[in-house]
Amino acid sequence: MISDKVEFKQIFLNGVFGDVHPLQALEITHLYDNIENNVTSKALIMAFSLYIIELFRES
Repeated sequence: MISDKVEFKQIFLNGVFGDVHPLQALEITHLYDNIENNVTSKALIMAFSLYIIELFRES
């Protein structure tokens, strides 16, 4: 017999409203890669902004 009701859970809200699962290795890897990417991006932005400031001071 086929049910008339559809059940689905919003798993992405489990951390807020339900049980929290331990982080898996792939999730930890993604977090680490995102942090590393943010640090590298910030360093590049700082370096280029200092370069632009020096260009404006010379002119």
